[in-house]
Amino acid sequence: MSESSILLSNLISVPVLVFLLGFIAALFKSDVKLPDQVYQAISVFLLFSIGLKGGHSLKGIELSAFVAPALATVALGAVIPLFAYFALGVGNKLSIVDRGSFAAHYGSTSLVTFTAAL
Repeated sequence: MSESSILLSNLISVPVLVFLLGFIAALFKSDVKLPDQVYQAISVFLLFSIGLKGGHSLKGIELSAFVAPALATVALGAVIPLFAYFALGVGNKLSIVDRGSFAAHYGSTSLVTFTAAL
């Protein structure tokens, strides 16, 4: 697969398109409100798409090639929120709860971390 075809397939994937739709709606200060059931359905759909894409990518990989990146991902998933929590306490007047929420949000293992690990 060429780099351009990989880039195109990643850009037209469902998670990226949903993110783009949300970004455009926020950019235009849209007042669009979706029912809670739609949010839940989109969340479940995104989680399934991440899991299926990851599982499909891992089906041909041997365990020995999988262990080191998996351990690195788990380690970074633990270290990044801890680092962010303590770094946000330096020079900031953020409360403990705010520091914890920022660290958990930005340091969590998410689609971005998953994509970077791939």
